[in-house]
Amino acid sequence: MNLTNLRQNHEELINHMKNSGYSMSCIYMYRHQIREILELDLESWTSYKDIHQYFESVSTNQKDLKWRRSVIGGIEHFDLFHLFPDRRRICSFIEPTGAYYSLNPDFRQLIDHYKAYAKKTGKTYETTIDNESHSGATFFYHLQQKGCLNLESVEENDVLSYFLDESGNLIRSSGCCKNVRAVLKAGVELNPSACKRVLLLLPHLTEHRKNIQVLTDDEIEKINLLLSTEILSLRDKAIISLLLHTGIRGVDIINLKLQSVNWNEDVIRLVQSKTETELELPLRPNVGNAIYDYIIEERPTCSYDTVFISEAVPHEPLKVQTIRWLVRKVFKLANIRMGKGERIGTHLFRHNLTRKLLEKDTSLPVISNILGHTSPKSVDPYLHTDFPHLKECALSIENFPIRMEVFDID
Repeated sequence: MNLTNLRQNHEELINHMKNSGYSMSCIYMYRHQIREILELDLESWTSYKDIHQYFESVSTNQKDLKWRRSVIGGIEHFDLFHLFPDRRRICSFIEPTGAYYSLNPDFRQLIDHYKAYAKKTGKTYETTIDNESHSGATFFYHLQQKGCLNLESVEENDVLSYFLDESGNLIRSSGCCKNVRAVLKAGVELNPSACKRVLLLLPHLTEHRKNIQVLTDDEIEKINLLLSTEILSLRDKAIISLLLHTGIRGVDIINLKLQSVNWNEDVIRLVQSKTETELELPLRPNVGNAIYDYIIEERPTCSYDTVFISEAVPHEPLKVQTIRWLVRKVFKLANIRMGKGERIGTHLFRHNLTRKLLEKDTSLPVISNILGHTSPKSVDPYLHTDFPHLKECALSIENFPIRMEVFDID
């Protein structure tokens, strides 16, 4: 096990902990553990998990074991990925998880080939590549569990059992099937006959979309009422204002830079994480004021250039989970969407903005640009939320006589 990086750079970890306000006792535990690891440097060690198991075998103090696991995990994060302790998570050992890591060499090669093929043929969206490779890996892992060690041994029942349960009910979406199909199509270049055969075994699934949920006017009023109180911090108010009035994605909020906000032109300019395309949004007064108040009055002083920073020390850019947590917190405080099955998430704000724009007769290309979609067709599913215009499409039945019994609901 190569400990050169830890040996040369461990003082950087210690200095970070000092500057971040960690207690002297915690710093001592890290320094003491690093010294022990570097002094022993056993040939039998191949990972930090091996290091922990060694100390677990020689320790006689149970209290000693509790802190060692977390400290050794923290040292591993620093040594391998230059990640520092942040007070908000317990450092555990880094172990690869997911279906891909359980695949045999033949199936894993197909996933690796797909990723290379996707980039070679112009697929630039990392999220698309990740989603399709994940579906492919899960599909291959299922086949592997059914006893298939390669595509040549796959039968129709093996494929169908991934998409249907024993009663013949659908358990996978058409999107999942589409992703698997993309991986197998790429595999034709690697193994033509086997991939083409399995492609023919995939079921043809019809795409079904659930009705898109939107915020009601009453729910929006309750959120605005909450924003007018002192319950939320200035940071949280600014984030919710962005969600409510711009429909920006949560991942783009956490990546928003200070220089992305042009105060002279009253615009926000950013590169979207999902599509990697540029987006320009008008900076409305209520949104701009909320961001300004946060930056001037509450934002911690730090070296990061992202607008929104964690409140806890050490002050760092937010994680996307923080935005999700904040939305749930706001809905709970506003006492909305507490019913079973009601959707809670940042996308509700995008749905709501789209509905409002549709109701104002905004053209689909304009809505698509505001939302940062790359295709105007992406707005089509939202048309079902435009109730005022849908009502205009209703046909009168006044010329068709209806028996009174139809209206008798008793």
